Amino acid sequence: MPRRTSSVVTTPKPLPPSTQVQQPSLMQTVKEGFAFGAGSSIAHSLINRYFNNITAPTEKVKPCESYLQAYDNCIINDTAYCGDKRDAYRTCMQEK
Repeated sequence: MPRRTSSVVTTPKPLPPSTQVQQPSLMQTVKEGFAFGAGSSIAHSLINRYFNNITAPTEKVKPCESYLQAYDNCIINDTAYCGDKRDAYRTCMQEK
């Protein structure tokens, strides 16, 4: 007697529902543009913050430095009286 082969019938899986493509509207375009602009602004500020922290610190000008330089120049040039420049430097240092 010949053997019977069993045949399995498979049913195809249902396809996922197709998404409908919406026609672009003016408000949709405005909304996408606003989102893009906001994201770009956030990214720019983060990058600027990062790179501003990396840059070398600028040399701060000391407030009494100009008085000290004037006094030093007076002494180097052998001016007879440099007391007023010395006193201005001392006053500046005491105010700090």
